[in-house]
Amino acid sequence: MRTCSFWLWVSLTLFVAGCGNNEPDRAKVYPARGSVSFKGKPAAGAIVRVHDVSGALVSRGVVQKDGTFALTTNEAGDGIPAGRYRVSVYWRRQTSDDEPDGPSLLPDRYSRPESSGLEIEVRAEPENKLSPFILKP
Repeated sequence: MRTCSFWLWVSLTLFVAGCGNNEPDRAKVYPARGSVSFKGKPAAGAIVRVHDVSGALVSRGVVQKDGTFALTTNEAGDGIPAGRYRVSVYWRRQTSDDEPDGPSLLPDRYSRPESSGLEIEVRAEPENKLSPFILKP
């Protein structure tokens, strides 16, 4: 009977240990919102991509019909860790349901963080209103 109790206890202990949070510690994120326009109109459907100094993608946001976006790192609209970042914008015309990546609607320089000229700084604050990105041809 002791052997059975021992194994039951071991199994229960392993089960409870396995029920913990398996997610690695995440960096604290802060909400950040902004807007994107091109030729004076909202860039609806464009994807704003935020990169760290090494060029790695950190966060992204999709531009809505009104031109606004909210950055997402872990969960929709949660924000981004505090810091300075480079930004790129990806916006393509959808030619059909089978081929969503048609021709670019922006000059090529905006698709790369090293050539876009776009940067942001996110502060450890409850809300970060980013300066608008007014893209030019």
